[in-house]
Parts: sequence; structure tokens; C-alpha cells
Amino acid sequence: MKKTLEIALVVLALAASANAAKAATITYTLNDGGSCCTPAPFGTVTLTDIALGNVQVTVALTSGNRFVDTGGGGVFGFNLIGFSPSTPNPPISVANITSGFSLISGTAGALSFSPFRNFEFGIACGVCGSGGSNPQLGPLMFNVLAANITTASFVELSTTPNGSISAFFAADIIDRNGRTGNVGVTGPGTPGTSVPDGGSTAALLGSVLFGVGLMRRKFGKV
Repeated sequence: MKKTLEIALVVLALAASANAAKAATITYTLNDGGSCCTPAPFGTVTLTDIALGNVQVTVALTSGNRFVDTGGGGVFGFNLIGFSPSTPNPPISVANITSGFSLISGTAGALSFSPFRNFEFGIACGVCGSGGSNPQLGPLMFNVLAANITTASFVELSTTPNGSISAFFAADIIDRNGRTGNVGVTGPGTPGTSVPDGGSTAALLGSVLFGVGLMRRKFGKV
């Protein structure tokens, strides 16, 4: 009986550690230059589930492209499923954002990233100059915090009046040739592999095995 209980605890620990070791990631490619730039790709947008209600966003531009603020919705725009100006929602916030960048508003709005049009949320660049001046290399990183969101919550296209292009994300850039404008993600994302859990799995497994050791000392070896 004691041996069976020990084995059961170890099996549960291994199952829990397998789940803890995985964090869902999905990577999108900034593949559409709109009326701005060529050639694609211009960079990637990677989403990582840190915990329920906490998603890390990493926007990394390819060599020669940099973030600028040429007006409109800021330097990066995104949506969340179920969040819209007409539907009351809890506000979002951001944490661990790259220095010099900030969330424009915690409530859904209509931020224009022509030709991809309106996004609900945007990131501003406080250190970018006007137009294409003082561009920033990035990467741009931040955590979006909101009730129950996951990486799947970002799969919503921009609203596109007047026949403009729908996109999941948009970024304001200057390319290696000095051309400025918005580039977007118009294709689906690619699920990533599991990411390290920072040691929580080892700690969990170690704690359970320590408990098994205490049980063996209390009840005697089998």
C-alpha cells in the first residue's frame, strides 16, 4: 500500500511537471508592406502565455527596419476578441514594457493604422521623434494583463471600412531605404514549441519527491 502511494505521487508529479513545462506560443510574420515598404518579411510578433490573463508580446523587426511614430495609432496595434468600443469590458494594462514605449489606452478604441485601418489597442513610442526621426531598433516587448486572456484572444482582424486591408497586427516602421509607413500581419500565426518554465517544474518535482522521502522515513522502507 505504501509503495503504491509513493508511485502514485511520483506519477502525479511527473504529469504536473509536463504541463507546467509548456507555455503556449504562437508567432506571426509581419508579411504585408501595405503602401509602405518592400520586401517582406518585416519582422515577427510572438505571443507567449505566461499565465491565464497574462500574455507576453514580442515584436522583433528584421535587420534594417526600425520603429517610428508617423502619426495615427502609435507604433504597434492589436485587437482582443470580445473587446470592442460598444461592449463594456474590463480594462487592460501592460507590464514589463520596453523602456520608452507605453500603452495608449487601457480601454478599447479605434486607432488607425492605414491601410490596415482600426485597431482596438495601441503602443506609443515616447522616444521616437516626429515622422521618421529617432527610430528605435527594438525589440518591443510587453505583457498584456486582462481577465482570462490567452494567446488565442489576439486572433481578431482589424476593422476595415472603405475596402482597406484586414490585419491581425500592424507596426509603424522605417525601412532600410528610409521609407516609412505601416506594415501588417495578414496571415495566420504558427504555433511554437514549449518554452522553459524558469525552474518551476524542477521545484515541483523536487517538492513531491521530498514528501515521498518523508513518508518512507515515517513508515519505514518497503
